[in-house]
Amino acid sequence: MKILLLGDSHVNQFAGRGKYFDLGGEVLTGQRLVDYYEPIAARLDSWLAVEGSGAYLLVSLNEVDIRGHYWRHIPRGADVVQYVEERVAAFHNRLEKMIQEYGLARIVLWGAPPAGLNITNNPHWPFVGPTATRNRIIDLFNRKFAERCRSKGSIVFATGFYQYIDPVSYEPLGHI
Repeated sequence: MKILLLGDSHVNQFAGRGKYFDLGGEVLTGQRLVDYYEPIAARLDSWLAVEGSGAYLLVSLNEVDIRGHYWRHIPRGADVVQYVEERVAAFHNRLEKMIQEYGLARIVLWGAPPAGLNITNNPHWPFVGPTATRNRIIDLFNRKFAERCRSKGSIVFATGFYQYIDPVSYEPLGHI
């Protein structure tokens, strides 16, 4: 079985288990994948055209989107569930298109880890919103994405999120 790895730094835990797409110093987010972010898109297309046929693609994205973008970009007064559902639909549709375009056998989305208790803000890795709120958004994303996966068989979802989260407070438990 041929395994390809694509994503943010969280895909590194699978190093040595598949062939990794080199981002070339760029940051890939779920939204950038959806938007066909040009500094990465052409190289990714070329890579998948060569490597994709019959391969399993493990994708690890959306942690940066939720940590730094969702809470900041949800229009005030908007329906948060609808906002997340729209992001999930666009992301899932992009993954489906990748399966069709490159002949991938399957895509596995490795879900975002819980948001940590950020005591100090690192401007290189910004976060927006309280930790529990970001974890609730991750949970919402996970549930909506898993629903889409159950209705269609070529994309699956896996996560360790729930092993490291308090299900009542949505605060992280320990260090992942």
